[in-house]
Amino acid sequence: MYNHDHIIDTKYPIFYKMRQNIDGKIRLVSGIEIALESNQIGALNLMIQYIIEHQNNFCYFNLFNDNLLELFKKGIKLAPLLESDIFCHRFEEPDWPIVHIDNSSMIKPYNGSIFNLNGKYKAVFGEDLKKEQELEMILNNNSSFRNVKDGESQIKKQHEEIPKAKVYKIQYTLNILPIVTYEGDESLRNNDLLTLLGETEELEVFNCKVVKDILAFQWDEYAKYLHYFGGVVHLIYIICFTAYANQVYINRNYEGRVILIWVQMICLVYPLVYDGMQLLKAGPVEYFGEFWNYLDQGHIWFGIANLLCQRFEPDIVSPHSQILMLIVTMTMMLKTFFFLRMFKEYSFLVTLILQVFYDLRVFLLFYAILLYNFALFFAILDLGNFEFSEDPVIRNLPNMSTNPSKEYM
Repeated sequence: MYNHDHIIDTKYPIFYKMRQNIDGKIRLVSGIEIALESNQIGALNLMIQYIIEHQNNFCYFNLFNDNLLELFKKGIKLAPLLESDIFCHRFEEPDWPIVHIDNSSMIKPYNGSIFNLNGKYKAVFGEDLKKEQELEMILNNNSSFRNVKDGESQIKKQHEEIPKAKVYKIQYTLNILPIVTYEGDESLRNNDLLTLLGETEELEVFNCKVVKDILAFQWDEYAKYLHYFGGVVHLIYIICFTAYANQVYINRNYEGRVILIWVQMICLVYPLVYDGMQLLKAGPVEYFGEFWNYLDQGHIWFGIANLLCQRFEPDIVSPHSQILMLIVTMTMMLKTFFFLRMFKEYSFLVTLILQVFYDLRVFLLFYAILLYNFALFFAILDLGNFEFSEDPVIRNLPNMSTNPSKEYM
């Protein structure tokens, strides 16, 4: 009979980490690590189900803090685990307020011990607590009603309405998911977690509170304003590009042309620096392993090449000038879609359109081949080729379209 004492204690049938001598090194392992090394997917699913049912407590998060990312890679169903108390711990502490008049949610970072939350309310909600205390001091200070003239009626109104306001029970939740990104005291695997979340096919994961909260927190704290700034720079670039096309190509007005070119060039400095830093940090292999980075680099370098061409090319309707303008217009449109994903109202539409084009890639290639061959038919039949027509009037049609004021014999 197989001896499983090194995996689970038969007297106390719970999973926990035990010291094992593996390859001459003492390691803390559980049955989950052993099943992972043996690639036993069925056993892993049963273990996780057992832990959720019988060990549903945040004390057992250490069973997963070193292997959760590997479980993601194996395709294990993790939504029930992330919704359990192991990663989404709901708690109450005696010195933490239990009611409030504001029912909005708030996400705050906490880097202390998860086993010692008592007395940490002020440390976590310090700034917001300070604002509440200032408001309470104003409302409870009778002298303030005599000293404040302009805001007297407003403060009295707040003072009268607060006792009548509806009171909501506060629910505190401790998100333990970020712990799996730490190696020692540094969060070195945060990008790995976000990458795995982006690649997972288990969509139920994104309904889990811990996942939604960690994405919302990282967006608000780190990414939002950076991408907003990039979006504003891109918007200025679009406005200048449109003004240039309207002024130079449509109206043939060359006044202020150089200024518009330089403003567009300045707008391309930000994405050049941003993507350059990403390239240096990730390295060429990892950076160019992502398809969208080719679009980012094309947007930058085609844009610079186009501006140099527009600045020094006297003939703006030359083939290379027009081709560069068309390429920049296309990359600019795709880049605009990228920035629209920042907004919830447009994010799903952009994702839907991109997925449709991706799914139709085989048909689009087939359609392009058909168009190419039909174009050859027209070229062979000499349709639309006015330059070599025997009729002098038809032969001069291209010149008449570019210079309609000229009279032809």
